[in-house]
Formats: sequence, structure tokens, C-alpha cells
Amino acid sequence: MTTAPVAAPLRARPHGRSLPAASTRRSLHPFLVFTAAVIAAFFAVILIRTSLDTAAFRLDELNAQIEAEETRHWELRLEIARLQAPDRIQSAAAAMGMVYPDNRSILAVAGVGEYEGADPDERWSELKSLLSAQP
Repeated sequence: MTTAPVAAPLRARPHGRSLPAASTRRSLHPFLVFTAAVIAAFFAVILIRTSLDTAAFRLDELNAQIEAEETRHWELRLEIARLQAPDRIQSAAAAMGMVYPDNRSILAVAGVGEYEGADPDERWSELKSLLSAQP
């Protein structure tokens, strides 16, 4: 008499059907993929947060530089105003020996035209047009 080969042991399920024991073993592949995705997302969040913090630090540095340059700008404007003060210019000119002239003389510029008896306003407008025409 010959015997039949032994089949895989069957495991009873609650609803009455039986399956071979090998098919009840769950695969770790989906769990590993999910775990890898969670870890990758975690590192991505850390990387994004770090880059945002770096940008914020750079922005703070730039704002500090802007404030320093604005302060320098206003100090230079104050210095310009001090240097352009008429009293300072008058005292500096007097120290250099500059004075207002006692008499004034009119200079005739060649090529501008004859001005005997001409109105000074007309001469000035002609001179302005001549000067503005040159490069």
C-alpha cells in the first residue's frame, strides 16, 4: 500500500475556511516602504526648516546693513548741509582772500553777436541757446 504525500497543515479561520499556513505570513515590504517614506518626509521637513532659518539669518544681516547705510546716508546729508552753509562759504572765501569786485566789466564773446544797446535779457537768451547747442 502506498501513502499519499502530506499536505501543508491547514489553519482554521473564524468563518470556517482554511488556508495553508504559508499564506498567512505577512510581507514586511509595505511596512518598510512606509517607514522609509516617513523617515524621508521627516528629513525633508528638517531640510526645509533649516533652509528657511538660513534665509532668515541672511535677511537679518541685510537689514542690519541697510540700517547702517541709512545712518551713514543721513550723516553725509548733514555734512553736505554743513558744508553748503552760506556763512561757512563766506568765511572760507574771506580766509582765502576772495572779495566782491568793486567794479564790473562786460566781456564780449566772439561769435555771439554785436550787443551795442541790446537788451541784457536778449543777450542772455542768445548765449544760453549757443551754450546748449554744443555737446
